[in-house]
Amino acid sequence: MRTCGWKLAAALALAGLARMSEASNLYSTSGPTATDDVYTINQTTGAATLVGPSGPNWIGDLTSRLSTSVIYGADITNFNLVTINPGTGLASAVAPFHAVTGGPVPIVSLAFDNTTATLYGNTAVSFSTTVADTLYKIDPVTAITTPIGAIGTNGVFALGFDNTGKLFGVASGTTNQLLSISTATGVGTVIATLQVPNIFDIASRPEDNVMFATAGSGGDIWRLNTVTGAMTDVGPHGSGNSVGLAFLVPEPGTIGLLGLGVAGLMGRRRRM
Repeated sequence: MRTCGWKLAAALALAGLARMSEASNLYSTSGPTATDDVYTINQTTGAATLVGPSGPNWIGDLTSRLSTSVIYGADITNFNLVTINPGTGLASAVAPFHAVTGGPVPIVSLAFDNTTATLYGNTAVSFSTTVADTLYKIDPVTAITTPIGAIGTNGVFALGFDNTGKLFGVASGTTNQLLSISTATGVGTVIATLQVPNIFDIASRPEDNVMFATAGSGGDIWRLNTVTGAMTDVGPHGSGNSVGLAFLVPEPGTIGLLGLGVAGLMGRRRRM
């Protein structure tokens, strides 16, 4: 019985490894328009392939929770938190971004910290009457927002975590500066001035922590060095506009086979 227990544990571990090693897919959105389209992005060429329209949502940013394969989006006209169906592109409203007191909060950028399972977002002066771009913590179920602090630079339209839990932003609406942002205080520290303007979102690839960036209308997909700010052109996305990026790791086909193996081990364990 003890030997079969070890085999069961090993099979479950292999299933977990298969899940983590599966190649990720990169998603983008062409918003903000009244009927945004959702795309997958070729990580070698940058080319966008249509998944489908999100519906009547003005999606201005994307992020993802890898453990549950959920893509979140920010509706920057109605300021709703939404989820995106990765198979169809369709957006479903979760709730309006709002303070504990119930007042609306105009969140325009999102980033999910997969190391702590925490959703963050920021406001931007150009999209609201707030006096400064501010970082918030967001409840992904209720969309209740808790202010952390002013970033110190306005026009932050790109927000994203790397795989170690470090938060970065790009002040693409003003100075084109790459920022390191504290999740404790909200303060942004300048790393470098980027060579490419109008970077509207960033996202880190789960497999290797390579940060990708997307330029807006008529732009390209880029790889971004978060230490130096250096950028490497991947290629044009060709989607007309691109304002959000999010990676997802698909369910691997091997999981079903491993599940059968686990079931067989469990059956043998019962017979022993």
